[in-house]
This record gives sequence, structure tokens and C-alpha cells, in this order.
Amino acid sequence: GQAAEAARNGRLGDAASLFRDASALFMEAGHPDESARTNVGLLMAMATAGQSPTRAQLDDLLAVIELTRPAEVPDMLMNFGNILGADDAQAALDLFRRADAHFADQGRARDVCRARHAQAVMIRRLGDPEGALAVMDQVRAQYVTWAIAKEVAEVDFNRSLTLMELGRNDEALGAALTALEELDRHRHTLSGPADRAGILTNTFPHLFDVALDLARHAGDSDLVAALAERVRVQVNPASSPVAGSAQLEPPPEVLARPGARHIAGTGPGV
Repeated sequence: GQAAEAARNGRLGDAASLFRDASALFMEAGHPDESARTNVGLLMAMATAGQSPTRAQLDDLLAVIELTRPAEVPDMLMNFGNILGADDAQAALDLFRRADAHFADQGRARDVCRARHAQAVMIRRLGDPEGALAVMDQVRAQYVTWAIAKEVAEVDFNRSLTLMELGRNDEALGAALTALEELDRHRHTLSGPADRAGILTNTFPHLFDVALDLARHAGDSDLVAALAERVRVQVNPASSPVAGSAQLEPPPEVLARPGARHIAGTGPGV
């Protein structure tokens, strides 16, 4: 509790020290699960302070995680990887691969795909866009088989970035639009404004930017105009809101003029 409070108040050095002490005490008391959760807090405090753990520190933290209940191990590894990914793509890739193996052992096929998608993102950051695209295409094909549109869109967004790096801009634009249409639709199914904003500010902060840049590169001024309008347009309150569900109508179709390339939506076009 003291460590978390110190972290919330920006005293990251104090927080890291308290997290370390708490983790050691949990281990001495025979509670490796609590020690592992504390280590996640430690790593988050270090990352926030711009201090990536050394390889020895990371190995120590992971050794504790491996002592937790098997079902919890891979998700903790994914959390570690997500924290490290911004600064150490190779360390994150190693963690995602370990999580992948645990998910596979537990028969968690959907989580295996999640781990492999995360691996592909790190592979691209490590300078191998072709290798990353191959993994993304495999994951996407499986998501399509399961008919889970949001996950397909998430992969398509990262495919668009990878295809751009490979100079395949026409394909990148198609992937970016597919991702934008589905993720924007999903965004407006969320019940809270903070959740809806989070899709664009945190989860996929360049969702519209990538599509706009690719449309400009393609010289498609009608599509640029449609995308700009989709950014601007505000959807309407739901006509029959249901408690606990979205309070907004889904975003409408947007096109610059009849016959022009459009941004898919629901209801009358704009």
C-alpha cells in the first residue's frame, strides 16, 4: 500500500524501494503470488521513472513470477512485456514468447494469438518488417476464422504500419481503413466517454493519422476529406439506450461525394 501510494504521488524512487521490500517479505512469508504482483508494481515504477531493469534484475523478477499459480504466469509475463516494450523490444519479445509457450501448454488458443501478435509488433520494432508481417498474417487468419472483428482490426492496424515500412502503401491503406472502421465502431459501443477517448489517446493513438497520411500519399483528396469529416463528426445519442451499454448511435458512413471512396458506418451517410 505504501509503495503504491508513493508511486501515485510521483515518489518513484521511494516506491521502487518499498516494492522491493514488500516483495521480499511476501516471499519470506511464503506468498509468491503476492510477491509476483508486487514485482509488477516494481517494474511499472521503474519504467515510469525511465529505469529499465538490468538483465539480472529482470531474471530475478521473472523467477518469482514462475513460482505463482500456472494460470497466472503468462498474463503476468504479458504485462511485463507490455511495460518493457517501449524501451527494450528484445526483452519484451522474449517475454511474449515465454507467455506464448505457457498459453499453449494451458490450451488457451486465443491468448496464444494475442501473445503472437505482441511478438510481431516487437519483431517489426527490431527491424524485421517482413518477419513481423508473416506472423501478423497468421494471427489475422486465425481471428478471421473465429469471426472476432475487433481483434482482426487490431492486427490490421499494425499490419498497416508494417506494410508502410515495406513500401506497400496501397495495401497499407486498405488495412488502415479496415482497422479504422471497426475500431471506431467499437469505440462507440463503449459506455463511458473516458473509455471511448482512450481508444484514440492510448490504445491506438495514430489510428486516424496513419489512414490520413496514406490517403494523402495516394493523392485521394476525396478520401482525405472523408477521413477528416469522420474525425470531426459527432455521433448522436442512442435513441433507445440500454443500461450498461453504449449511449451513442454507431458512427455513420462518411464520403466526400457520391461514388467516392467512403468510410464505412451504420445508417445514412454524411
